[in-house]
Amino acid sequence: MKRKKSMTVFDIIAWTNENRELIIGSRINNIYYAGGYWALKILTKDGKKFLKIEPGKRIHLSLYEPYRKSIDKFTAFLRKHVRGGIIKNLKYPSFERIVFIDIDKSGKKYRLIAEILPRGFVILTLNDTILYANKFAELRDRVVKPRHIYQMPPSGINPLITEIGGLEKLMHRGKDLVRGIIYGWNLPGEIAEEILYRAGLYEVKTIKPQAINRDDLEVLKDELIKLYKESLHGKGYLIKYGDLYVSFTPYYPRIYSELHEMNIIETPKFNNAVDTFFSTLEKEEIKKYEEKSIEAEIARIKKSIEEQEKIVNRYRELSRRYNEVATLIATNYEYVSEILECVNKVRKEISWEQVKKHCNKVYDYDASRGTVTILLDGKEIVLDVRSGVDGNIMNFYRLAGEYRAKADRALKSIKELREKLKQISEKAIVISRRVEAGIKPRLWYERFHWLITSEGLLVIAGRDANQNEAIVRRYLDKKDVFLHADIHGAPATVIKTRGKIPGEKSIHEASVIAACYSRAWKLGFGEIDVYWVRGEQVSKKPPSGEYLGKGAFMIYGKKNYIRHVKLELAIGIEEVYDEIYGRYQRVIVGPNELIKDRAIAYTLIVPGRLTPSKAAKRILDLINKITNTGLMIKVEEIVERLPGPLDIIGVEKGVKQG
Repeated sequence: MKRKKSMTVFDIIAWTNENRELIIGSRINNIYYAGGYWALKILTKDGKKFLKIEPGKRIHLSLYEPYRKSIDKFTAFLRKHVRGGIIKNLKYPSFERIVFIDIDKSGKKYRLIAEILPRGFVILTLNDTILYANKFAELRDRVVKPRHIYQMPPSGINPLITEIGGLEKLMHRGKDLVRGIIYGWNLPGEIAEEILYRAGLYEVKTIKPQAINRDDLEVLKDELIKLYKESLHGKGYLIKYGDLYVSFTPYYPRIYSELHEMNIIETPKFNNAVDTFFSTLEKEEIKKYEEKSIEAEIARIKKSIEEQEKIVNRYRELSRRYNEVATLIATNYEYVSEILECVNKVRKEISWEQVKKHCNKVYDYDASRGTVTILLDGKEIVLDVRSGVDGNIMNFYRLAGEYRAKADRALKSIKELREKLKQISEKAIVISRRVEAGIKPRLWYERFHWLITSEGLLVIAGRDANQNEAIVRRYLDKKDVFLHADIHGAPATVIKTRGKIPGEKSIHEASVIAACYSRAWKLGFGEIDVYWVRGEQVSKKPPSGEYLGKGAFMIYGKKNYIRHVKLELAIGIEEVYDEIYGRYQRVIVGPNELIKDRAIAYTLIVPGRLTPSKAAKRILDLINKITNTGLMIKVEEIVERLPGPLDIIGVEKGVKQG
């Protein structure tokens, strides 16, 4: 089963219509190059998101932070011109896989163009003039270079508005029915096969286009329009074959479900399906890259081991030979002594040139080095004429010892390399898990302080006055539970009840969040009272003649108090298994027992002296030491969950160890 490689024109239309309202008005906080695609970090109405653009493949909002973030020339140019800009419009031109992103920066009207068609570009223009692009080219039908007016690639037909007669003629471009729809109607194979299936014509998809009758042609056109309208409903569908996502659609893929009997996973928004699909591909590609790097390192170490083994053998052989020579000289002590006496007498009284003539036991000589070569038991032995017999014996024993020591050092090096090889092999498994667990979604509530109670209820709490304001105005329903520490400077904390009545345990668990993220932590309190009320008791309307500032609110009616809530917070690493997002890790906080039940490992913290940045590094080190899971948690992820200066009480393994 072939996997989908890029978004179709229906995907582009569905995605743009779904996300236009959310993206318009967003500020571009930063821009990154992520190796193959660009990610714009934008501040939307629903918080920070990454707008990922990969020419020829995709454009979508992502919950996943790029695994690698770097800067290339195009990124640097984009940062200079549009970072800090406001997105004013999002649209697609006609029936094309192109998205226009209009940006206002200091009064200048920029347009970022994402071409999702084959051999597409990402282009920045100002007043339709190209400023820069991810690559430059002079093509047959247009030029993509700075100072040229941007021209779209040649457009195909729009089958949605083309008359039946025109569609009939265009269909003749294909050698069979399905290819006629693909090449004549300007549609991808995925949609061509879907409308054929829905029209009841899939079984005859290989007939000649000329063989189809007008009634069937009208049914095909009708199914195409229905499919288009269904694509605008906002839902997404992931198609799973075994353990792999093979495609995604903005309409229910009946051909995959009914004919191919594949697993179809519905997502609440189409963007979720696109994001999950491409982020899964990204995980796989990164895993392959990391595994390839590990394999290369393993091959290099193995080669080094082989070379060191050869060196050991060579050094051992040299040591053995030098020992043998030293023993041979000692055995023939008188004989060697006579030769050396002869050589020294001739070279001093006559010359080196006469040594071989007068000392017939000398096989060769080297005056520059002061050596002669003799034969002992058929072996050539080089002697230093100035060292005497004892000196030569000692020299050869010394050389034997040196090469023996070198062999021992090489053996030690082999042992270290083998240990490193073992570690690298284990690292390969850890890296595989790290990549899988490290590319993870950032869900909407994770921009707040948050907690999932033991009853499965979501708790959110504001990080600042702006978030407190948003929580009360946008997220607090009448039947929710609102909590607040009994101190000025505490987060608006809400239990999203989904209409249920939360138990005492959930309320107490939420009170820990309300207490620990209040000003009481930074003041070093040991405990504090927390009150709770129903959502309908909280109002942003002040009494007559009074004013409520940002993040402030009024409580009407009776308050329910939880006395002496300890300022003690557990912080742990949770491994999540999700049908859509797969497996990943995230930082969780809450009461000790709750976090213990859910974490791989966790620490317990209280108000203290350690700064959050130092404490986060120490927490990560402590958890790493007691787990062998292969953590992929960044220090920054822990820092943002810490309430202030702290002391670490200890570290423990959790119930759900990896």
